[in-house]
Amino acid sequence: MYLNMILMSFGLNPDEFVDEPVNPLTADDGSLIYNIRQKVSKENRICPDCKIANAVVNDYNFVDIRFTKSIGKVEIVRIKKLRCKCKQCKKTFTIPVTGVREGAQISDDVINTMKNDFTTYLSFTEIADQRHVSSRWVMDMFDKCYPAVPRLTLTEAICMDEISFKTKNGSYAAVIYDHHYGEIIDVIENRQKAYLEEYFDGFNKKELEIVKYFITDMYQAYADIQEKYFPKAIHIIDMFHVVQLLRNELSRYRIMTMKQFAIDNESLEHSFMKSHWKIFEKKKSKTLFNKTYKPKNEDYELNVWCMMQKCFAINPKFWDMWSIYQEFLEWKNYSDYEGALKFVERIKGKLEMMMDERTEAIAKTLHKWRVEIANAMSLKTNDKGRYSNSIAECINNKLKTIVKDANGYRNFIRFRKRVLLICSYGKNRKQVNRSPKKKINKKNLKGGSILHGIFPPL
Repeated sequence: MYLNMILMSFGLNPDEFVDEPVNPLTADDGSLIYNIRQKVSKENRICPDCKIANAVVNDYNFVDIRFTKSIGKVEIVRIKKLRCKCKQCKKTFTIPVTGVREGAQISDDVINTMKNDFTTYLSFTEIADQRHVSSRWVMDMFDKCYPAVPRLTLTEAICMDEISFKTKNGSYAAVIYDHHYGEIIDVIENRQKAYLEEYFDGFNKKELEIVKYFITDMYQAYADIQEKYFPKAIHIIDMFHVVQLLRNELSRYRIMTMKQFAIDNESLEHSFMKSHWKIFEKKKSKTLFNKTYKPKNEDYELNVWCMMQKCFAINPKFWDMWSIYQEFLEWKNYSDYEGALKFVERIKGKLEMMMDERTEAIAKTLHKWRVEIANAMSLKTNDKGRYSNSIAECINNKLKTIVKDANGYRNFIRFRKRVLLICSYGKNRKQVNRSPKKKINKKNLKGGSILHGIFPPL
């Protein structure tokens, strides 16, 4: 085989080696070994200490370097490295190999390929299996390649949500999302108020002022953060969580109706509520009312709406809760703030009229967050969409995939860096300052550098 072709495929400089035919040897473990020799030239005879080109070959040793770039195939280059001795200062030195760091057993070319793998969903174990190295080595190399991954800059509209991540300090990590670009700005180890305050204390005031819309769920710590650090931003509650609150209450009434009123497990009502529970949570429509239901082990069919009415008849409060839930599903029809505020108060009043401890608690929750809910109903984005945490819920599935593929993470710092590399920097965005109107000082902050895509060299 031609030496130049082999060396160039491995990212080595052919001028540094003796030009001679090379035939790979197959080791007992199936790996391919290429034997090559360094050559002495005028350039590498220069002593690094006295800078005089009069060094002579003093000794040599064999070094095995892994160049595995293809899956399932181990390729090793065995280099006969030369050690020279300076005639002037009598010091010895080793001639370096371009593309291989001193003392390294894997080439820079393979490491750079591996560095790209870190921005994919491949786990450390999968990367290690492909390169035929240990998982521990891959994790150490990851920490060396990315000693720190800077967060992204805050934007006009940001979302805050949490994901399950257990540490000694808590069970949930907070995630900041960019509403417009669908990127993760940063991941905070704990969602508790004290941790959030410590994090945002490191931000520049001008950067905090960029935020105009702050979108969260109904978690009090987020509201306190908005009031303290984003006082000029409009706080918006994600409507999914509000609908979910009422949906869970409706499900409670359905289960209560099954257990207390439809005691007979063989009754049509009990069977319908147990097997067709999703129908109660759907928005009422002609299509829904015209559907048919076939009881188990029966040959006849019944109308779905008639079956629903039978279930409501045995527990009137179930009907009341379903009616309130269906009315709230029309929240998109209230596009002005005042109308939205009155709508929330009306729903709150109907919940109180049910004279139930749980529904009264929900009514208090709606009253507490009425302004933020009205903001979500009335405000629209530039493309006529609505501000919500839907982008956060979508990205959360990606985070769960990252954790699942790795069989869990115990090191939060490593998890945070991996998340940012995959979900944000993996998109290769070219825009550094993503705020269209305001510029911020590009310096290192406590939350991380605001520069996008700048990492230290290998």
